[in-house]
Amino acid sequence: MTPTNRCLDGETLAAWVDGGLSRTDAAMAEAHVSSCPRCQEITGLIVKTRPVTVVDAPWWRRRAAWLVPVTAGVAAAGLLMIAPTQPAPGPAPAPAAATRESAPDAATPAAPPVAPLAETRAADKKPAETRPAETKKERQRDERANTAVAGAAAPAPAAPPAAASAAGPPAAAAGRLADELSARQTLAKTAAKQAVSPDGALHWRITERGALERSTDAGTTWHAVNVGVTATFTTIQAPEPRTALVTTTDGRVFRTLDGGATWQLVPP
Repeated sequence: MTPTNRCLDGETLAAWVDGGLSRTDAAMAEAHVSSCPRCQEITGLIVKTRPVTVVDAPWWRRRAAWLVPVTAGVAAAGLLMIAPTQPAPGPAPAPAAATRESAPDAATPAAPPVAPLAETRAADKKPAETRPAETKKERQRDERANTAVAGAAAPAPAAPPAAASAAGPPAAAAGRLADELSARQTLAKTAAKQAVSPDGALHWRITERGALERSTDAGTTWHAVNVGVTATFTTIQAPEPRTALVTTTDGRVFRTLDGGATWQLVPP
């Protein structure tokens, strides 16, 4: 199992809930479910529909249950066998007779182990009887997982057009679009204030104060250009090697055909 943005299937989620995944796969599943609303919903449905698991007592506890009365009976019988060998404190034989009569009564607790033996045999047969139940439990778990996946995969109803239009793009997306538009406008303004002739011999630019300058050495040195009018220029174009078009802030366009020596007003 590798990290992925794709949602987990129902069987993988059910195995993760039941602790059937390895440590690495369980960590990846937990990381994905923590950030995926859909998988969180499916996991919640699986947990809600999972039956309560009854854990059987260990075999050694079931078998040890009948050992307690047997041990008590053996201990009582041993005490009764040892007691007659000790000398009686008085000549009266009555206490000895009473002890012999009470010995069978004290040894009677050894009889109850018969019932625990039958229970132990029945307990030994339980693993074979519980295997179909475990298979049925796994089948029910798979059915619940598939049902949860089918319910989560159902398409949500489409939002009304009015609600969809009111929602609009997220704030983050709108901010990125605004930044990109601003960058494009800045690039367009910078490009509009610089131009290079097709043959690369002449470089034109408009300064920050709106003056026109020309360079004949690839931009190493610049010289002011006299267009013949007093104006502030905004854009420059160089469509041909010796031709350039410059625009003023009031919308007038001037053109040169001799590399900037003379300029003429272009009729609107």
